[in-house]
Amino acid sequence: MRRKDFFLRCGVGAVVIAASAAILSNNGVEASSNAKVSGLAGISLFVDNAYVQGENRVVKAKLDSVIPVDEILSSFNANSVTAFGLDTSDLNGVVSDEKTNAEAADEKTAEGEASSDADDDDGSEGNKTADEMESTEEEVKSEYENIGISIADPYVNIRKKAGEDSEIIGKLYKGSKCDIIKDKGEWVKIESGNAKGYIKAEYLARGFDAEKLIDDYGTKVAEVKVETLNVRFEHNTDSRIATQIPAGEKLLVLKQKGDWYEVAVSDGDGDEDQITGWVLADYVKVKIQWKHAITIKEEKAEEERKAAAEAALEAQQAALKAEQDAQQAATQARQQQAAAQARQQAAAQARQQQTAQRQSNNVTYTEGGRAA
Repeated sequence: MRRKDFFLRCGVGAVVIAASAAILSNNGVEASSNAKVSGLAGISLFVDNAYVQGENRVVKAKLDSVIPVDEILSSFNANSVTAFGLDTSDLNGVVSDEKTNAEAADEKTAEGEASSDADDDDGSEGNKTADEMESTEEEVKSEYENIGISIADPYVNIRKKAGEDSEIIGKLYKGSKCDIIKDKGEWVKIESGNAKGYIKAEYLARGFDAEKLIDDYGTKVAEVKVETLNVRFEHNTDSRIATQIPAGEKLLVLKQKGDWYEVAVSDGDGDEDQITGWVLADYVKVKIQWKHAITIKEEKAEEERKAAAEAALEAQQAALKAEQDAQQAATQARQQQAAAQARQQAAAQARQQQTAQRQSNNVTYTEGGRAA
């Protein structure tokens, strides 16, 4: 009977071990270490309820109350095992700081990503379709994607709304720049200068087509970034220095050749007296200046300004002509007066000569014995 009870207790311990290992195996990478812990827990349970056998009697040393198997199995935590207060810190083969399920899942994810990377290194694109692969490629866009340059000759009307019957609020002349706000069918809403409205899209070059027009209509201005910029006669550092320009000065860019810009530099005697030279691109900041749209109000004001300027010029020219005429008349009057004086002097001289002649004749008669 004692042997039968002994083997019965051993059987219960084995059932606990097997059931614990089966349940904990669902915890992934923790199953192995937890199975060891649960096995020891089962043995601990068996020892706690072991029978100390004596001659012709059985003494039960009950350290704790007997716990049913189903309660034991349900007491396991899926994330960590501290079976019945068992200290696992001194157990061989058991990790003292065990990983949580989240950490184990992270390791699996990392391993999966490493495996995927390895597949990519082998040249495999996985299950990506051609459309997916094409969509991942970066689309090359122009810096002028939302900038338009007018190609209308001589200009295109800017209207208040998208329609040919809408009010004209401005004009965008050929080669002028505008910012594109949005597309609306065959119309484009733009902003340029003080004008904001709609123009026909067909009269605009945009994107890479607009970039091609920079040299034709844009004005490149280079601002000096260094304390003193050397301007050389040729585009190399061995060339002689033509002049030096201080920081902040702006130079007109004529053309570019490699890393060099050809610029126009005033010699200080006026805009008409300029020299050209070459500067390194690294030492200047180049900006492109464009013409902009003009509103109808600005156009009318400009026309009035021009008309007033022309009228003022005409008045100035008329005054100048009158002054010139007056000076000319005065000169003629002085000349006429001088001529009159000359005539008077000539007449006076003639009279004096006549008087002298008569006196000379009287003297001659007297000497001849004749009465005068």
